[in-house]
Amino acid sequence: MLLLAACEKDTEAIYFAPEVITGSVTNIYRKGATISGNILFSGSSSAEKYGILLSDLQSMVEYVEYPINSGETDYKVQVQGLQAGKTYYYCSYAYSGYSIARGEVNSFETTESNPPVFGDVIIDNIGWNQVRVTTTLLDDGGFSPIISGFCWREGNSGVPTLVDHVVNVQEISNNQLTAVVTGLTPDTEYVISAYSVNSRGMGFSQGFTFKTEEAESVSILGTWVTSLSKDMTMYLEFASNGRGISRTIEGELDDSYSFTWTMVDNQLIITFDDDGEVQTGTVVSVSETTMILETEEDGAMKILQYTKVAES
Repeated sequence: MLLLAACEKDTEAIYFAPEVITGSVTNIYRKGATISGNILFSGSSSAEKYGILLSDLQSMVEYVEYPINSGETDYKVQVQGLQAGKTYYYCSYAYSGYSIARGEVNSFETTESNPPVFGDVIIDNIGWNQVRVTTTLLDDGGFSPIISGFCWREGNSGVPTLVDHVVNVQEISNNQLTAVVTGLTPDTEYVISAYSVNSRGMGFSQGFTFKTEEAESVSILGTWVTSLSKDMTMYLEFASNGRGISRTIEGELDDSYSFTWTMVDNQLIITFDDDGEVQTGTVVSVSETTMILETEEDGAMKILQYTKVAES
């Protein structure tokens, strides 16, 4: 009698790598580019990982792997940290665990110089009349920026330019641009982009959208409190006549000074008078229990969150 025994591994299903298609390259600049690819699943094909391989060798015996983690079958990757004026080779790939598939090897050449290039615009602290925006300057193009900032307009698509509203940024620190856009209309959609100019031209980021909050109908009258440090607390007491008292308490010390508040271009502006030193703050948003106040201290923007004190 002849008995045949099968090993466990022989009974395991073998999944082959799916077909992959190498896509095009866009947004090429000195230090990076955007590469697209596509993966096609069929039958028993599967992929433990897939994405783009990048090399400075046409043989691609050595490469850097850019895996896709989003699960998208039509994908794009942003490659950065490249050298200016150099040829790079790339292809799509997929690994099933048993086999690897590669698409056609294509190439591109980074630029020697270019207009400024930006990353995404990060939008936060959205209020009913203003918003804070931040972006990263990925590449200055090989020249110092002449002027930089943000452009915006009402809408939800496209890329705003200098013919729209503009706020300039005086200083770029660690390749970061940050600005507070004011004078916005409540409950309105806007699209915003970063811009910068160098001797090669003008560069814009993509357009990013946001919507301002609805106009606040809650009353700010009463007392609001925030913690400035472990031992220091500040109270803002709003009066109905547009005036108030600010009290800073540290231990047994109680320092008080006056302030006025008013609405200017849909913004609630608070003007402090601390022994003759005038300082302003802007209320970004306010609810029944929370108020966000933005002010400037030692040349830097500071955000304070206040909580309303319950009336006794």
